[in-house]
Amino acid sequence: MSKALSTQEIRDQFTKFFVEREHRRVSSSPLVPADDPTLLFTSAGMVQFKAMYAAKGDLEYRRATTVQKCFRATDLEQVGQTPRHLTFFEMLGNFSFGDYFKREAIHWAWEFITEVLEMDTEGLWVTVYLEDDEAYDIWHKEIGVPTNRLVRLGDEDNFWGPAGASGACGPSSEIYMDLGEAKGCGGKECKPGCDCDRFQEFWNLVFPQYDQAPDGSRAPLANRGIDTGMGLERLAQLLQNVDSVFETDGFRPIRDVAMDLIEFDLDQEKHRTTLNILTEHARSVTMLFHEGVYPSNEGRGYVARRILRRAVRRGKMMGLNEPFLYKLTSAAIDSLIEAYPELAESRDRIAKMCKAEESRFFETLETGLRRFEELVQKTKAEGSTELNGRDVFTLYDTFGFPVDMTEEMAAEQGFTLDTPGFEKAMEEQVERSRANAPFNNDDQEAEPWTWLRDESAKHSQFTGYDTLSLDVTVVAKRKVGDVWEFLLESTPFYAEGGGQVADRGWLRSGENELEIIGVQKRGGLHLHRAKVSRGQFEGDQWTASVDESARRSTERNHTATHLLHAALKRVVGDHVTQAGSLVSPDRLRFDFNHFSALTEAQIQDIENDVNRAVLSDFVVERAITSMDEARASGAVAMFGEKYGDEVRQVFVAGSGAKEVSRELCGGCHVRRTGEIGLFRIVSEESVAAGIRRVEATTGWNAVAFDRSSTETLSRVGSLLK
Repeated sequence: MSKALSTQEIRDQFTKFFVEREHRRVSSSPLVPADDPTLLFTSAGMVQFKAMYAAKGDLEYRRATTVQKCFRATDLEQVGQTPRHLTFFEMLGNFSFGDYFKREAIHWAWEFITEVLEMDTEGLWVTVYLEDDEAYDIWHKEIGVPTNRLVRLGDEDNFWGPAGASGACGPSSEIYMDLGEAKGCGGKECKPGCDCDRFQEFWNLVFPQYDQAPDGSRAPLANRGIDTGMGLERLAQLLQNVDSVFETDGFRPIRDVAMDLIEFDLDQEKHRTTLNILTEHARSVTMLFHEGVYPSNEGRGYVARRILRRAVRRGKMMGLNEPFLYKLTSAAIDSLIEAYPELAESRDRIAKMCKAEESRFFETLETGLRRFEELVQKTKAEGSTELNGRDVFTLYDTFGFPVDMTEEMAAEQGFTLDTPGFEKAMEEQVERSRANAPFNNDDQEAEPWTWLRDESAKHSQFTGYDTLSLDVTVVAKRKVGDVWEFLLESTPFYAEGGGQVADRGWLRSGENELEIIGVQKRGGLHLHRAKVSRGQFEGDQWTASVDESARRSTERNHTATHLLHAALKRVVGDHVTQAGSLVSPDRLRFDFNHFSALTEAQIQDIENDVNRAVLSDFVVERAITSMDEARASGAVAMFGEKYGDEVRQVFVAGSGAKEVSRELCGGCHVRRTGEIGLFRIVSEESVAAGIRRVEATTGWNAVAFDRSSTETLSRVGSLLK
């Protein structure tokens, strides 16, 4: 009989076992990978160790063990329908980087589950990769697993990785528990690999020995090793002898709150499914919101919104007609707080964010559901079972129904979606947006490039950090309507990027002058756009001059943006992350994730925080480092930005050892914070669900804002006497 351990006891027993075997206990990395553009979320325990398998030279440690927070939405439609599928889950793992390999991993796994957990060996089955005779022999000849409970499977089941498009990968071996014939399909060949619920996989031992490149090719891994992942919730289900993960101690407190809200009939499958969905999704959005992933229409935010709205629709089906999921988030925190005590400080924020998003969806849910039913009836009347793609797009665009949710609703009534029609409607909307975008020009109107230097000549070297005037060489040019586009060998003009607008300025040669109207980066090139303001565009030798007044104002606003970001984190909370920005000569705009309007007191505290740094006249430092060094220093990286192996850090060191701000940034900044002069917040507003916007200004523009405000108050005072 297995030990009946609580979820926390399992965490403790697992890490203790591997620490005793000289593994470094490593904390869980965040759900949002800090530097892995191939992943939306941390989907496995090995994600934070990807680089260590490929690293050459000495490593700080070669054995590690973790309890890793993970998130996967690949099987979302299965969540709640089966006893084991989850979006948020925890993975117990032990890892080797060029140290031990298959023999130790297999022996230790068997020792832990049979001697520490005392699991019944008669119910355990093992799978190995088809071609992995080494693992097969270790299991059979050394461990003693009989051949009738040792199964060979192919790539789909027993070749793992990589996590993302590239990285460590290799064959794997999985351990299953036989839950009995009553859970099975009844087939004579039913065994691990079957789609039924009889055999539950709970531990995957991966043997990374290849390094997969983005093109799919595989080379031997520098540090052949071990990557194991055991599902904590699945293991708890087995040890606590319950029928699903949703009945374990990690979920029961959330289930209890849900059952207080709704009278579930657990004999009805649809009621059980709904209860599971509400329980699981409340837990998932709690962890996503805690880590700053807020609902939006793209990326990680889209996943958060999709999960929350899936739960809300299910609650609506059970008669809940007002926000309710937020009431479950506190119970979710209580179930996880022993392992993650930092959740305590997020309790109120998570509940408020959840309630706000629910309220927004409820505003359109009734109308949207009615529109969906009308669409179903219309489709039936037409003798079809496929919902029109444009109508599905309307549900998405107007009523906030993620297409996956519509697909799930349709499947419940035996309908499918016209996916090509939906995608065409989506593409047309994207094209409409592009047509209205700035700097949108039709290359068909452009003349061919005229190369004044060989096409292989170097160009687009940016020198504008250090100089605003430079003798330049035109490498290539072409005419687009009445605008000239050209490339320079070196350029002092900053190209639009990272929220900072492009520099203004001029190109002059004798009596000829071009006014710069835009600079963009395209494929690594600095593409300059200009109009002839005097003379004509002839020759290749010119003097480039940046509009110094505009640049200095932009620099003030850019450094102030960094100070504002840091101040928001200190005053509002660490959950604040940048969701967009604009840095121009006259103002700065900063969008950030937050669930409610800033109070007047908070706005004053933020202004005071920034102006305190301004008046302290701190030095603004720049440093080129590796991405690893930047991460170790705590530099803030922006989601959606692409970073190379070398990155530029901009930081305000502050006084003593206290740092004011540190971010990865390629933009232009003041030399000292005192150059900002004055910082004033002009407005604060909501721009989208869970997204707030602050607009502010600095320097003489801030002075002008203050004067205007004073004059307005003076006039009001005179009118009111």
